[in-house]
Amino acid sequence: MKRMFILTRTQLLNLFFQSRSGKKSKIPPIAISCLVMFGLSLYYSWLFADMMETETNVVPYMVSILGTVIIFMSGVSGAQGMLFGFKDYDSLMSLPVTERDIVTSKIIVYSIMQYLYSFFLVIPAMLIHGYRIGGDVFYYIRAILCFLPFPLLPMVLSALIGIAFQKLTAGKRYGKLLQNGMTIAFFILVYYFSFSMGSAAGSGEGKGLRLGGLASFLPSAKWYVEGVINGGLMNILLLFGVGIAVYILFILIYSRTIIRVNAQTMQGYHVANFRLKKAKRTSSLGALMRQEWQRYFNNFTYFMNTSVGMIILMVMSVYVIFIDNPIKDMIIQLMAEQGDVVARIWQTFILVIACVGSMTCTTGVSISLEGKSLWILKSIPADVKEIFLAKILINLMLIMVPSTLSLIGLGIAFHLPLLYYLSGILMLAVSALFISMLGLLINLRFPKLEFDREVVVIKQSLSAFLSIMIPMFLAIGIMVLFFMTGMNTFYWILAFFVAADLILVFLLLKYGTERFRKLA
Repeated sequence: MKRMFILTRTQLLNLFFQSRSGKKSKIPPIAISCLVMFGLSLYYSWLFADMMETETNVVPYMVSILGTVIIFMSGVSGAQGMLFGFKDYDSLMSLPVTERDIVTSKIIVYSIMQYLYSFFLVIPAMLIHGYRIGGDVFYYIRAILCFLPFPLLPMVLSALIGIAFQKLTAGKRYGKLLQNGMTIAFFILVYYFSFSMGSAAGSGEGKGLRLGGLASFLPSAKWYVEGVINGGLMNILLLFGVGIAVYILFILIYSRTIIRVNAQTMQGYHVANFRLKKAKRTSSLGALMRQEWQRYFNNFTYFMNTSVGMIILMVMSVYVIFIDNPIKDMIIQLMAEQGDVVARIWQTFILVIACVGSMTCTTGVSISLEGKSLWILKSIPADVKEIFLAKILINLMLIMVPSTLSLIGLGIAFHLPLLYYLSGILMLAVSALFISMLGLLINLRFPKLEFDREVVVIKQSLSAFLSIMIPMFLAIGIMVLFFMTGMNTFYWILAFFVAADLILVFLLLKYGTERFRKLA
């Protein structure tokens, strides 16, 4: 038992407190993330409660459904990264610890992460709901105690799906590609189901009742809300009983599969008739870019964490181009009747695409993902500038290709002028370059080179958090500034990105190069 606690404690310390190689950060990255999530949850829960003042139960049902979906979605990919394929597998198996200790520590760490994802979404909203309805002390006790089993059912179901994907693809040829494809297909089905639920809920009077009906498809959400609000003993008993039962079942299944599946995962696929072939000669920059591409597409968490915005952007652009809808017709008619708003509309299109692109930042963790193999990258016959350029170019391609296609598609759909295309491509290029270089500088300043699973770097490191939050708040500020001022603001925003790019280039060449050489 003591060894199990030591394993768990070590993983949690590495997960929450280490932001640089071997050093504990003064302010844990997870603390910053939790504070931001808690504050945003309080703000939006209060705001939405004001909007739905006549429908008092909308907020509890909404956050419980949303929390269940988030746990479910994050659990599928999280289980594959946290429960399997961890880099300390060989080290753990060689230590004087039992298999049960390893299994228990992994499950505890995975469960804590899933609880954090849902706690800062659900609990603030339930507390605000209790305050607004004048709930007694027993309401708050139920809200806290019933939350303990609330994440268990979606957590276990998502983990079992992740385990199934891992087991089916472990040791197979193109196993990573198959695993990523199956997970993406699963996510598409979940998104489709979520949109169908949203359409069924509709809006207006009675939405709380409709959300309650939709929650029937998510039993843990229904039991939690009705158990807390109404104090229904049967709902509370079902929430605890079913949650604990499926969690025990999950532990039994995982403990029977972890060793075998991990061995297959770590071994990988082996060619039966292996033969040496001549390798094609390539430049050092080309080799570095190929390595970045392989790392990006071989890691599903890395891929999904940085490409969701681009995928949604492409889907929405295709929808606007090929599907007739009243909003599209209204915009076209408005541009035809009032020529002075045409520029304002196409500038809005460009800035929206650029802001969505700012959410794609692979460079924010690209240095950290080198991990203990960083010395290899530093020892190859390639200049530091080429290493930086390879990482930046990959991120530029991931942003520019879908963004440019969306830009062209919207231009064709709304018959926009040539200036739209020229200004759009220039804005997308300078903003994408800004995000790419900013993420690289952030990662050089806050690298995390010691980790047992890559998902720790991609989702929980300080560098990953900052490379997402800084561009997000910058994008929000740009859009607010644009809508509050005139059309000339667009060109001031363009000038800002050009100036910022020049500054970042200088910082990368001076500070970035020196910082990279000192990393160990």
